[in-house]
This record gives sequence, structure tokens and C-alpha cells, in this order.
Amino acid sequence: MLHGLLSFTQLYGLYLTTHPFVLFKTGWTDKYIHTETYFKHPFVSGEVAEALVANGIKFLGIDTINADQTGGTEFPVHDLFSNRSLMIGENWGHFDRIQSDNFYLASFPIRWHCDGSPVRPVAIEVVDDD
Repeated sequence: MLHGLLSFTQLYGLYLTTHPFVLFKTGWTDKYIHTETYFKHPFVSGEVAEALVANGIKFLGIDTINADQTGGTEFPVHDLFSNRSLMIGENWGHFDRIQSDNFYLASFPIRWHCDGSPVRPVAIEVVDDD
């Protein structure tokens, strides 16, 4: 899995160095919501998380319920991001509606008593004056 990321960073290194976030669109939730398979989702390995942080990523967003393996006993992505005061957004969706590569990403907290910290994520397109 790390090999794939190294290829990715070689191809998209400029993107990783100019954007402090990465969004993983797996399509898992759309396909497996309300099934037992939903909990066996793709996740980010500790090695990939370390490589992302080394490339300046400060926020990781993913459309599955957990950036780490659900049901596991170790949480390398959460531990790494927490120890460095970085952020993770899980269970995000509608990445396909982002129509631009040039946008800000904002998260507005929702007052809702539950596990975690629910937010309303918003992508704000930046339009150049050129």
C-alpha cells in the first residue's frame, strides 16, 4: 500500500504540497450501507498516514466510518494525527460534487450529543480573477 502512495506522491506531489488536506473517496458507504459488509471498510494504513503527514497533510477526510480499521485494537492513524494536533474527518460524503481542484475546505460544528464531533463539511470554490 505504501508503494502505491509513493507513486501517487510522485505524480501529484504539487497537489500534496499546495493543499494541506487529502480526501479519500472509496464509495464504500454508498455501496454497503445497512449491511454487515459496511463495517469491513477500506482504511488508511499507518504507513500511508505517516507519508501523508511527512508531505504536509494536516487533515485527512474519508467517506468510511473510520480512518483506521473498525474493530481493531490499534489506531495508528488516529494516534498519529492526535499526537500532532492534526484532524480527521470520517463518514464524509459527496466528494463527487466538488467540481474544482481549487477550493477551501471548512467544517462547521453541529450541536448534537453523540459519539464524536459531528460537523457540516463545506467545500468553497476559489475563483481566480484572471
